Amino acid sequence: MHVGVTYDLREQYLAAGYSEEETAEFDQPATVDAMEVALRDLGHKPDRIGN
Repeated sequence: MHVGVTYDLREQYLAAGYSEEETAEFDQPATVDAMEVALRDLGHKPDRIGN
């Protein structure tokens, strides 16, 4: 099954001037990587949809 993984990377928003508080719920690259690996391990085909 193809699965879309949506995300916003925290580091990109911090670099754009957003505060730590404003980006608290955004993802780290390692989190997105781990989700992708887990989905592949389950036999899915993840497609990244994000920045």
